[in-house]
Amino acid sequence: MKPCEICGKDFEFRQQSHKTCSLECQIEYRRKINREKASRHYKPKPPRPDVGCGSCGAKVTVAKMGPTPKWCIECRAKREDRRARKRQVGSRRTCHKCGTPTPEAEGKPGLAVCNDCRVDPRANAYDKERRRTLRKYGITQDDYDRLLHEQGNQCPLCKTTDPGNKGWCIDHCHQTGQVRSLLCNACNMAIGQANENPDVLRAMADYVEAWKVKI
Repeated sequence: MKPCEICGKDFEFRQQSHKTCSLECQIEYRRKINREKASRHYKPKPPRPDVGCGSCGAKVTVAKMGPTPKWCIECRAKREDRRARKRQVGSRRTCHKCGTPTPEAEGKPGLAVCNDCRVDPRANAYDKERRRTLRKYGITQDDYDRLLHEQGNQCPLCKTTDPGNKGWCIDHCHQTGQVRSLLCNACNMAIGQANENPDVLRAMADYVEAWKVKI
């Protein structure tokens, strides 16, 4: 008989190494041994040194864990208050082109741009396509404006002033590549569907005239 290391109760042991009377006491004894081993190897970390506030220079106590603070409590509260007031006043952001207040740009990344200075992406796409077309046919913008002025700002065939959704079409000879005039979209498509064949175009005109007389 010998006493249990945990509860102190006398028990009959089978081996000399047995030190507990039951399974519960054995588990608690092993936990006790592990805690004692851990305490022998435990080395407490040295305290983290205090830092100075980045704004007022006051002494700031650093916690045992977590990031190192940059400002004291008072300066941090002031910074958050300034940020809150800046978010409330939307007119603090101004357009980087004209300098007018742009409250709609508050809270958005990038440079602030007012509605008057904002460029429509569709306009850029239209100008880019116009430059590509002029290079394709070997003319300049001045040549384009001169042709349109000589036509009286209208289609030379149907006399319409509405060029269509795609603007004035540059009509040219597919054999020589020479630019002839500026046509509306409908007339340009009609000539293209007829393969620029004058006989087909005259037959189409005669066909329409014949049926027009009959009606």
